[in-house]
Amino acid sequence: MLIKFDSTFKEALKIAGETDFAAQGARLVGISAIGGFTYMQIELLASDGVLSGIVTSIEEVKAVADQTGAEMVTAQEALSPGSRLSHAKLDDVGASDHHTKYTDAEVDTIVAVHAALATVHQDAPALIGTHETGGNHRWTADKVLVGAGAGADPTEMTINVRLTVAMMQAISGEGTATGPEKINDGSTGPAVTNMDAVGEYAEIRLLASAKMTQFRFYGDSPQNGDGVSKIQDLDGDYVWQDWVTGLSTRVESWSNWDSSGGEVIALGIRIVATTLDSNNNKNMYGELEVKY
Repeated sequence: MLIKFDSTFKEALKIAGETDFAAQGARLVGISAIGGFTYMQIELLASDGVLSGIVTSIEEVKAVADQTGAEMVTAQEALSPGSRLSHAKLDDVGASDHHTKYTDAEVDTIVAVHAALATVHQDAPALIGTHETGGNHRWTADKVLVGAGAGADPTEMTINVRLTVAMMQAISGEGTATGPEKINDGSTGPAVTNMDAVGEYAEIRLLASAKMTQFRFYGDSPQNGDGVSKIQDLDGDYVWQDWVTGLSTRVESWSNWDSSGGEVIALGIRIVATTLDSNNNKNMYGELEVKY
């Protein structure tokens, strides 16, 4: 006898493989596809009642196959671009199954360790505040922090130290004058600093701001004494300010210590030619000393 299927030839083969024909008193002769339908030829080895049971068994297997196919189509549509599949539809998959790197227990352990840290991120502003010593800034204005060793808090130190000649001479002079390094090298000659154009200068940039109140300078020969220079200080905004003006050139000798400019806090010192000496049109200086 022939049994007609709406299934494909491949599906009919699967159904035949899952049916126990011998137990039903029959045997499978063959399967063929004709005109868009699939046919299964069975040879009876028993009565019509047994045949009826075989047909019923085949129909049950076919029904299961059809249901499985429908579920596969539904799953495929659910997983198409733009679709979502909720955890509720994954019967045997839990949240931990998705974590290939870390299990839930490992993640919980890491979170617990982070929460127990003494310097967690949300405490950072308060911790910074405990280190402030000067209002909105981290330490008092015009001071620096000096380390006090391992485990100890730093201390503040005033950076406006009192300038000494030795401190000034520790930094080489520079500038547009000829031989600017000679202006504070600790020697009054024979090599000196020469300024042969108005505006030429020699300067010393200090390592930190310092207080100063007085100066003196050493002249050179030949000079007629009609050249004029001025001394400037570099303020906290890095702007050169006139400290003392109207300094006349002189022959080889020291001037007196001069405190007419008053006390200033400076990051640098500069001597600038404002009028050239009539002798060779140069202002010549063997040395400049500034101190508190």
